[in-house]
Amino acid sequence: MSYKNNSFPLIVGISSIYMHLCFSYKQDKNKFVSKDKLAKDAKVSIEFIEDECERLVEKGMAERNMFGELRALEPSDKIFILSSPLSFFDFCQKEVKKKIFSS
Repeated sequence: MSYKNNSFPLIVGISSIYMHLCFSYKQDKNKFVSKDKLAKDAKVSIEFIEDECERLVEKGMAERNMFGELRALEPSDKIFILSSPLSFFDFCQKEVKKKIFSS
């Protein structure tokens, strides 16, 4: 899928994945999340998780353990002062656009 053409659904999907990784990090920064749980929570397919989590890892936004589980890599401190879920998602969307789609 091209990043330039019709990337809005892709941005929303990756942002949703990243948001759940950041939320998990906020609760316990040492906890890794399984791809199955991530797909269910982010409401995306496991196939989408496979492809897009690799992008998050490549861009230094997430890391993978030897079991294939993921966790966010030290998200910005700004994320911890956000009060509403909408501002939390908005922040994640901006991070994804900045780090993944700017290159």
